[in-house]
This record gives sequence, structure tokens and C-alpha cells, in this order.
Amino acid sequence: MKLVLVDQDEEALNKVTDELSKTTKVLKIVADVTEENNIYDAVDKAMDQFGEIDLLVNDAGVAVPGPIWELPTRDWGWTWCKRRAA
Repeated sequence: MKLVLVDQDEEALNKVTDELSKTTKVLKIVADVTEENNIYDAVDKAMDQFGEIDLLVNDAGVAVPGPIWELPTRDWGWTWCKRRAA
């Protein structure tokens, strides 16, 4: 299977790509999938490289430990793709 990996953490993406590319073709794309245009760009790059997409696994997401009724408002916003203040 050919893989397209998309992540905003370039260092982690490089490590995974280096390992997986030993046994299969891998296209890595550094992008923030909370930005809609980045998703469209990733699809275009995947199609240009491989011609089709047979399987999509959306594994993007975050989680904050603890009971949801105890989460601060900033964590709710973060888990729903709203940026936290720095």
C-alpha cells in the first residue's frame, strides 16, 4: 500500500516516514488539518503522486484527560479545533 501521511509535527512525521519508507512508498505532507485549504492541498498532492485514494483514515484529533465536566473552557475550545491562546 502506498501511504500519504499528513501531520503538523514535522519532526515526528519525518521519523515515521523514514521508518515506513523502508517497505512502501510514502508521501509526507506537513500541514495543519484544522485549516480547510491544507486538506484540499493534501488531497491534490496525493492525487498527483498516486492517482487515486482507495482508503482514508482520519486519525487527527486531541484528547484531554479527566472528566469532561471538570475541563476548563480553553480545553473545550482546543478539542473542537479552536486555537488556544498561547
